[in-house]
Amino acid sequence: GSHKELCVVDDRHVGRCPSRRSEFDGQIRGWIVRRGLHPDTRVNFMEKVIVVKNTEIRFVIWDVGGQREFRGMVPIARNDAVAILFMCDLTRPGSLDSIKEWFKTSRKENKTAFRFLIGTKYDECVDKDEAYKEEIIRKARKFSKAMKAALLFTSASHSINVSKIFKLVVTRVFGLKTNIEQGSDPNAPIVEF
Repeated sequence: GSHKELCVVDDRHVGRCPSRRSEFDGQIRGWIVRRGLHPDTRVNFMEKVIVVKNTEIRFVIWDVGGQREFRGMVPIARNDAVAILFMCDLTRPGSLDSIKEWFKTSRKENKTAFRFLIGTKYDECVDKDEAYKEEIIRKARKFSKAMKAALLFTSASHSINVSKIFKLVVTRVFGLKTNIEQGSDPNAPIVEF
C-alpha cells in the first residue's frame, strides 16, 4: 500500500476547552484506526486506512495544534505532508490571523502540499449578526485565495462538511474527479475549491 501524510495546524483555541478535544478530533471521530503520541516528537497523530482504486492508502494525520511548544515539531509533520489542513475558529476572527503565520512557515517547508482552509464551529457562527458573518466570509475567502487553498466551513457537532474534507483531500492527492458540489451562498456553509 501507499503512505500519505496530512498535517493539521490550527490556532491554539480552535475547539479546545476542558470538556472537549480539538475540533478536528471531533470531526474525524469514526475515521481513525489508531491514535497516539509519536514516540520521537510527542505530537498527536492519528491513522486511517482507506482504499482508493484498489490501492490501500494509510493516512497519517499529525495534529500539531497551535501551541507554541509544538512549533518546533511542525516541520517534521509538514515536510512530507501531501495536504495541510489549516483550521480556524469562525467564532474568533483573530483565529484567521494566526493561520497567516502558520501558512507563511509551511510555504517555506513544503511547496507541493495541497492546502485547505477549514473554518470550524460553523453552527455557532450562524448565530452571529449579518455584519460579522459577512466579514468572516470575506476574510476567509481572501485568505484562501492568497493561500491557493480550498475553503470549507464545518461543524463537528452538526456533521456539516466533515466528510467532504477528506473526500476533497483524496480527490486532490490522487487527481480524481469529485462529485462534491461547491457552495458559495453566504447563508450556507461555504465549500469552495
